[in-house]
Amino acid sequence: MKDDKKPTTRPDKPEWLTEIAAAEWDIVAPELERLGLLTRVDGPSLAAYCQFYGEYVTAQKFLKENGQTYIMRDKDGAVKTIAAFPNVSISQNAARQMRALANDLGFTPAARTKLTGSGKSKDAMGMRKGRRPDAPKNSPWGGKGPRAVPPKPGKGGTLRGLPSRGSKK
Repeated sequence: MKDDKKPTTRPDKPEWLTEIAAAEWDIVAPELERLGLLTRVDGPSLAAYCQFYGEYVTAQKFLKENGQTYIMRDKDGAVKTIAAFPNVSISQNAARQMRALANDLGFTPAARTKLTGSGKSKDAMGMRKGRRPDAPKNSPWGGKGPRAVPPKPGKGGTLRGLPSRGSKK
């Protein structure tokens, strides 16, 4: 009997992932594989994403329990300054790194529209990105929107030679 199982493209989960990161891997990896967005060479990026996710969750749990700041006092007990816990910047950095890696791995709908595999960038409608060939280079829409055409001489009116509201055409 022939084995009809499709070979996995999923990379192996690294043993060094923290418990939270390993749990995230177990959620994300099968879904990315199902969508056809994961190959064996994506392992390091996915591991980094999961590890940053673990750091983010750990920092957020700390901040939920302790708040974002703490009071530093002098030797007499007077308030010297209020400072942010290091977990604030840890959380912010982890969120930035997760967002960048999530974009690289195609986790968001916007990121998935850019993953065509053809090397040609396409937008959400499957259209090639870039400036319209007929749009002026100095278009206020970056060459991607409608363009204003000046009226023809003697025709009066506004854009595209259309009559103005006051004319009787």
